[in-house]
Amino acid sequence: MSTNLNNKIKSYILSKNVDENNRKVGIEVESIIYDKQLKRLPINSKSSFSLLELIDELNINKLDGESYSIEPGGQFEWASPPFISLKDLNHFFKRHQSTLEGILKKNNLFIIPFGLEPFYTPEEITLISDSKYQIMDKMMVDSGSMGRWMMRNTSSIQINFDLVNEQDTNEMLFISDCLYPISAYIFSNSPFYKGGTSNLKNMRNIIWRNTDNRRCNNLYEHGVSNQMTMLNDYINFIKNTESIYEIDNNKTLFKSNRLLGDILFEALKKDQLSDFLINDSLRQIFTNVRLKNFLEIRGADRLSNGFEMVPAAFWTGLFHLSNRKELLTRLSSWSSVERKSWDEKSFYIDENQNGPEGKPFKDWSDWVFELALNGLEKRGCGEVILLEEYSEIICKEGTLSLIEQKKFINSELSLKEYLLKSFYD
Repeated sequence: MSTNLNNKIKSYILSKNVDENNRKVGIEVESIIYDKQLKRLPINSKSSFSLLELIDELNINKLDGESYSIEPGGQFEWASPPFISLKDLNHFFKRHQSTLEGILKKNNLFIIPFGLEPFYTPEEITLISDSKYQIMDKMMVDSGSMGRWMMRNTSSIQINFDLVNEQDTNEMLFISDCLYPISAYIFSNSPFYKGGTSNLKNMRNIIWRNTDNRRCNNLYEHGVSNQMTMLNDYINFIKNTESIYEIDNNKTLFKSNRLLGDILFEALKKDQLSDFLINDSLRQIFTNVRLKNFLEIRGADRLSNGFEMVPAAFWTGLFHLSNRKELLTRLSSWSSVERKSWDEKSFYIDENQNGPEGKPFKDWSDWVFELALNGLEKRGCGEVILLEEYSEIICKEGTLSLIEQKKFINSELSLKEYLLKSFYD
């Protein structure tokens, strides 16, 4: 019966397999919205424009496949439909962004495009009224020191990839998990924290690291590290992870700490195991790389305006089949000690820190950008432009976090004055 359960979970994860040439990519972009007094846009309000009203306006002209949602701390999220072409995805995003900016400007609102709230602490931010998030919020008190920061104060860009087959899934999981530290470095954009500069701290990465050791962080820390068996090992990891909540027959959520495997196994015995239940279990895992019936990569901060497509271009180019052999050969040579050390060093934005093979972050960022750009070139779809400028900035000037802090310090303005001048004026 246990083998049968594993097969059921695997069948769901691989249920939307596509041919390599038809692989699609989607993105989810989170944003924190402010008014000109630098107060966060409320979720619901009788006296002022709110997030719910924003979504109502956006829904008027919403296109097929795109969706809007509100994250636990009132972060606004836009999710794209998937596309084969990154140029088509970019075009779709720009259409959405233009519509969003028009509504925000009309209401004297704006986005501060960072991965971390620059001012407020979790205690100052209202949690959305959703039973799932209320249960999670209480659980976060015990599961890690910064879970409430994650829920209320962070925003990111997530990339979603179609899967081709089990081998493809194993390889993409392995590559993205190994390269998470360099991803956290090159996509670091959390320059401010509690009203001051973050300095060299990679703050959103630090927050996620301290959110929940049972469900977060890298796959290899949960015994998922063999490139040949990643999917099977991932399924076993899920089964042995405690649930956060369950859903009764009336679709009501209630707190639970039973193993997800026990919940699914019980449903299987009763012939009640559904795709919905499997997917809901998969959604209770928050690792940097995770699976539903597609691959999610969650390592990028919310990047500055104009760079939102960069993580999608980076991973799409990197995953190109022309890069697979070099990546798998090189990454599989890294020891667990090297990987652990590299993860810890990704908490700091210092290009001179050594990673695997004794090579510094600067060398690794140059290497992965070169592979990604070559992969995009070989796709032959005119997508190199989506990554080229960003790669040059990071390789020559350093991360967005450090660039933004330097601009702020040189401005000699207060942080509030600087942010208003940079993003509202």
